[in-house]
Amino acid sequence: MSEYGIEINAANGALTLGMQHFTIKKIFETTIAKQGRGAIQEGWRTDLMEFSVAGYDPATCFVVIKPIVYAGYDQPGYDDGFGFTPTFRDIGLNKIGIVTYVNWQEYRSDNWYKYNRTNTVAASVVVVKVLA
Repeated sequence: MSEYGIEINAANGALTLGMQHFTIKKIFETTIAKQGRGAIQEGWRTDLMEFSVAGYDPATCFVVIKPIVYAGYDQPGYDDGFGFTPTFRDIGLNKIGIVTYVNWQEYRSDNWYKYNRTNTVAASVVVVKVLA
């Protein structure tokens, strides 16, 4: 069984498209350490953990971010302290950026106030190139 993949089946169950129709190659892998639940900070963050990935092209590659540890309960949809999965951003020039915080804003009767907090679980980051 493939670590990554897709299978498309016809209505009768016959496989019409699967990973055997592609050649893929892992070109980068790293682990992002848990970023503990930090204090709520005022303001908006834009910083990233930058990684140079030789051969990375968003047109032919995909990035998979997978938590190393999962919560033992259904997630409520808001920051409950367990943490969230980091996200990625294509920053060009064979580089990707990993985001380990969330930004949000709240409206209080007179204005919008911006905040951020770090709280990510440990996760593996893999970049895969589709060759054919």
